Amino acid sequence: MHETSKYSINRIRYKSFLYYGVTKNLRVMKPKSKTKIREIGEIKIGSLMLAKPFWSNDVKIYSRSTILIIDHSYKGTTGIMINKICDVSLIDAIPELNYNAPLYFGGPINQKVISFIHGNANVPGAFYLGNSIFWGGHIDYILDNNGAFQSNLKNFRFYAGLVQWGAGQLEQEMNDEKWWVSETNLNEIMEVAIEDLWGEKLIEDRNLYGMFYTYPDPSMS
Repeated sequence: MHETSKYSINRIRYKSFLYYGVTKNLRVMKPKSKTKIREIGEIKIGSLMLAKPFWSNDVKIYSRSTILIIDHSYKGTTGIMINKICDVSLIDAIPELNYNAPLYFGGPINQKVISFIHGNANVPGAFYLGNSIFWGGHIDYILDNNGAFQSNLKNFRFYAGLVQWGAGQLEQEMNDEKWWVSETNLNEIMEVAIEDLWGEKLIEDRNLYGMFYTYPDPSMS
């Protein structure tokens, strides 16, 4: 097991966080039992992108990252990095929740926006990604029912920031051999330690690199 890096967002004043469930540039979709998932090549909403080794130092933030795709179309792609952690706690970012838990680092874009992943289909406005995973929803619903949600917040993960690609950019990075495409489920996101997720997914996908995930990334040396 390797040490988990913490990503700093100290420059953001806590009170300035915008804790939307869904950012305004993305579609808001109520959960449905049968949601049509758009596929473009190998990538689809709900896919898990696994960073290949040997990223250059100027983009080392993506080293061994796992990114859950939450929107994908010909106009571009948006995802949340699910295996990085912030140096700011959730209770600092959203004190109204009165819940002490890590705040995860979702990506370098829109770090003032906090979104969340969960498995609760009752949260209004939640976007269904497949495999029992819901993204977002109306935060006011959780805040207004905080007493009822207290015992369930352990099944929520909150993320500051996003990852975004422009039209065709992710496909080009795929052609440049920067990513593997996999899939995940809610239980895996919640139960597997974030420092182990990248390696365990590779082992599960029978990828040789998974055997070496406990060793430092040679591209970062």
